[in-house]
This record gives sequence, structure tokens and C-alpha cells, in this order.
Amino acid sequence: APPLDGIGSKVNRDWLVRWLKQPHEVMGHRRMPAFPLTDDELNNLTDFLMDLKSPTGDITLEPLPTILANADWDDALVRQGTRRFREARCISCHQVNGRGGPLAADLGTVASKVSPEWLYSYLRNPQGMAPGVPMPRYGFTDEDVLAVTAYILNEFVDWELEEPAEETPIAPAPDYYQQGLKVLNTYNCLGCHELQVPGASRNMGPDLTGFGEKPLVALEFGHADIEPSRLSFIYHKLVDPGQFLDNSRMPTYNFSPAEAQAVTTALLALRKKVPIMAVKTSTGESAVAPPRGQVGRLIEKYACLACHVIGDEGHLLASSLNREGSRVDADWLQDYFRVPYTLRPTLTERMPNLFMSADEIDQLADYIQLVFIDDALDEVQVPIGDEASVQRGKKLLHEVYGCQACHQVAGQGGYVGPPLDLTAQRSKPGWIFAWIKDPQRYRPDTIDPNQGLTDEQALDIAAYIMSLGQDSP
Repeated sequence: APPLDGIGSKVNRDWLVRWLKQPHEVMGHRRMPAFPLTDDELNNLTDFLMDLKSPTGDITLEPLPTILANADWDDALVRQGTRRFREARCISCHQVNGRGGPLAADLGTVASKVSPEWLYSYLRNPQGMAPGVPMPRYGFTDEDVLAVTAYILNEFVDWELEEPAEETPIAPAPDYYQQGLKVLNTYNCLGCHELQVPGASRNMGPDLTGFGEKPLVALEFGHADIEPSRLSFIYHKLVDPGQFLDNSRMPTYNFSPAEAQAVTTALLALRKKVPIMAVKTSTGESAVAPPRGQVGRLIEKYACLACHVIGDEGHLLASSLNREGSRVDADWLQDYFRVPYTLRPTLTERMPNLFMSADEIDQLADYIQLVFIDDALDEVQVPIGDEASVQRGKKLLHEVYGCQACHQVAGQGGYVGPPLDLTAQRSKPGWIFAWIKDPQRYRPDTIDPNQGLTDEQALDIAAYIMSLGQDSP
């Protein structure tokens, strides 16, 4: 979860109260549970958190331009921000009122949550404001950052939020800081968040190791009127923890019945003796070390590891880059960095336009072509231009294996996989052969089937695919 240092300069108090009271009502797709806070606990915790104005370390808020401070932007600036927001494909990761990618926070009402100063600073340097955040630092100009900030502040407002009543604000309790810190520790907020203030501590719940074997007499049923069984205890504790003890600190996660059953099953499976894994399956990845130096800094700046894998680091949301130099054409890669586009129209998460400079594109593309290679792929000899092989591959692809059920060729076919017409302009022949032969070796979770092809069949299909989009039929 995000660090709490400096949260008082990030969010407004009204939003924070609503969030602490019922997170799922503010944002449906959230991981923050609802804690059983009393009104005094809620107010003291809120006042304590709003008192935390200073981020840690070298993090500082950028001076807010006058045009943003006075909300004095014109329609032209908002239109520019709209264009940049769309060109950057922010909705590949973020949702806007429920539409878009599920990887990051919903931005639909973010202007009613964060301060203009924080938003402007974050857009200028996400990783500087929140170290480790998987959001890239876009190559926006200063004017672009100004425009995108104005667009978000202008459009992403919670218009249904009731105006606060015009009455004298309630002054914080004299000891709100100490009481708020106590609430923070009582409910173990630092179990998920980081906070660098004296007295803040982690106050963890009981160890769940071996919980599936815990004796029934050791479970605290309290005054819950439920069947006296381990299964019943776990399920009802997950659904409504407050029914067991009046002073329960366990939050409510708003699990659906299916989710509660799934977590119950997982907890019942926790044993003191863990079975030994006999074998560790290999992903077949090349031994690639994560880049250092200038390329390493670019990988960090653009948060490439948030979606891609390099070596053993990163996330396999998109393709692994370990063989990328043996996989894609060098010229295509440079063009793709300039203007990314989707290869699979059905996917929500797509490569964003990072607005990289020409020098940055050259450095990344050259490094990928020189370092991220697999010699075995480069040695494959696909019979490109062999008409007999092409015709055999055409028959195999269209008539025998029905690949057009998922892929398009000449505008005909399915949308599940990428179209094959221009594959030859994008992919190298050795990669096409290797993927056709055994797709799960390179992407274990792919739905592309392994048809058990012989080498000759895979070479013929690769030769046919390499012929598509060329002058010859």
C-alpha cells in the first residue's frame, strides 16, 4: 500500500474520512478493508494523518504553477491534456469510472481526492514521489504535464459528492496526535503501509502457520452463534469478524461468499509440515542480467519491469524481454517505441506511449538487439521463399489446424491472437518457428495450443507466415 508519510499534503480531509469509514463505497475495486472505527477513533486517526505533511527523504512537492493554483486554465490547455492523456494510454493500467485496466487506481474522481500540488508533482516524477511505484515517468514536456494536470483537475471530479454543510468545523481533540497514533497501531495500519514517525509500530495478528491444524478449543468463538467447527469459525470470521468479540480489531473485507469459501479453504490447508516440492519447473528463460548503467536507468524511468520480465525480475503482464533481440526486427522495434500499438485488439492493457526521446529509443533498441538474444533462435533456417514449403504451410495453417479461428489473415479470422499478415515485418523467422513448435515453452500461460508439430511442419508454417504481407502470394 502507499506510504503514509506526507499523506496530509496529498489528500483532502473529507475524502480521507469517507475512505477510512467505508473504502469499498469510495472505490469498489480496493484492497483496503473496513475497520470497526468508532467516531472518536475515526476523527483522531484522520486528524493525525492530515498532520503528516512532509514526505520522507528527498521527496518534495514541486512549486505549483500559478495557472493551476488559481484554476485559471483555458479550454485549449484542457484539450491538450486530453490528447496527451489518451495518447499515453493511461487507461491501459488505470480505470476511469470502471472502464479501463485494473492494474492501478481508478482515476474517475481523483481530483476530489488529491491536492493539485501533489498531482502535479506526481505526474512530473512518479517514482520520485513514490519510490518503487510501477508507473513510468513519461517523456512529457513541462507544458504537457501542466496540461494533463489541468485536464484531470477539470474532468475527474466526484460530481455526486455532497457539499459539506456550512457549519463551524469541529476542532481536533487536544491529544489527537497521540490518540490517532494509538489507533494507527491498534489496527496495525503499518501491516500494509510504511510510516516513518516515532511511536508508529506494527501490531500483527496471530501467526497463521499451521492454522488448519489448530485445536478447536483454541479458537475464540466469543458470543458468535455459529456451528462449533473449524470450518464454520473461519468462514464466519472472514464474513463478519465483529460477531465474535466486541473489541475485535479484525477488519471487514466485504468478501463475496465464493471469496470467503476460497480463503477458508486456503486457511484450512495451512499445515505445520509443508510438503517438499520435488521438482521446480523451468520457464526456459535465458540467463539475462537486468541492465545497469544508462539503459538500466531507462528501464527504471519507464518502469518496464512493471509489465515485462528481464532475467528473473519483473512481472509477466506483457511479454518477457529475455529473448526480445532474437524475437523482433530491429527497425520494427524502433518504430514501435515511437508509436506503440496493440497487437491484440481484445486486450485492455496495452503498451503506453511513453514519449521517449530519439536517443533513448536508440539506446534501448540497440541494447535489446545486442544483449537480449537466444542463439538457438538465430540458428533456425526457415525456408523463406521456397514456394513448395509456403504452400504446405498455407494448407496446414488454414485447413489442418484452423489457425484463423483466433488469428486474422487478409482481414478474415478471429481477434483472439494478433493478425498474421504483417508478422514478417515484426518477428524474426527463428522466433516464429520456435513459438509455433512449442508456445508454452516461452509463455506458460498462453492459450495458443501446442499442436505437436514436427520440425518440418513448423518450418513450413513459418515460411508461409513470412510470405504474408510480401509481394509474393
